[in-house]
Amino acid sequence: MGENHFDVANMSKAGVLLYDAPDDSEQSDSGDGFFMAKMTMNVGSNPPNDSTKATVYMDRVGYYTNGEKSGQRCVLKRFKTGHVYHDNPYKQQIKVDKKAQSIIDAFNAANTPSEWHSDEVNAENTIPIYPVRLIRSTLWADNKTGAVSIIEPFIEGYRKFNSPTGWVPGDDEFADPIQALSHFSYHISDRKMLLCDLQGGGDANGYDLADPLIASAKRLYGTSDLGPQCIKKFLKRHVCGLYCNPLWLKPEVVEERVIHPIQRGLLPPYDT
Repeated sequence: MGENHFDVANMSKAGVLLYDAPDDSEQSDSGDGFFMAKMTMNVGSNPPNDSTKATVYMDRVGYYTNGEKSGQRCVLKRFKTGHVYHDNPYKQQIKVDKKAQSIIDAFNAANTPSEWHSDEVNAENTIPIYPVRLIRSTLWADNKTGAVSIIEPFIEGYRKFNSPTGWVPGDDEFADPIQALSHFSYHISDRKMLLCDLQGGGDANGYDLADPLIASAKRLYGTSDLGPQCIKKFLKRHVCGLYCNPLWLKPEVVEERVIHPIQRGLLPPYDT
């Protein structure tokens, strides 16, 4: 596979947001918590990663060439619509990642399905718990073209666990806990948002998720936020399983009035 060399240069004063900043990174002086860094990676010319299933990104697989991850595979993601030369569109994904991380942390802490369904399980037949981890995005820029991309560690067995419309793979034994995570996000936000379009890797060691989507009642999370209709459609198809707490909030049931049509016909006879 042919390779192109990407040398990632310092960006503008706003900086590049790095969650795993390498040793040679410098924090920006803008007070916004961003980092500026010089990093290097080699990236292949072909897109073999299954995460091309994402609706907005085109992926290319490469390798980190410095820092703690040196030699490990990574994925470069850019918008399918073309190169972006500023980081604002990607900052929306960073905002989503931050909120998703807080939801996932709360879910991991509250995830005790054997207690919720104690009438169905016993000490010898407990429900296994799978920790959920979020692969949070790093912004990189090509110092030759100025094009901005997202870099993430490569995830083995990348696949979708659900979609914004509530679709769930019927043949994935590890899909159920992730549906509970989506339901939990609706519960913990008091019905105001939904973490969905969940994708990544999952096995008996837990889950590594990337590129989550948040739908919110007030569309607080950029162009990918599909709003209240997404929440409604998803939960209409959602079926609670063993990983859902029966006490979690569910959509409010609104009773619709049934208006019967007027029956037209002869008037009853009047007494004369």
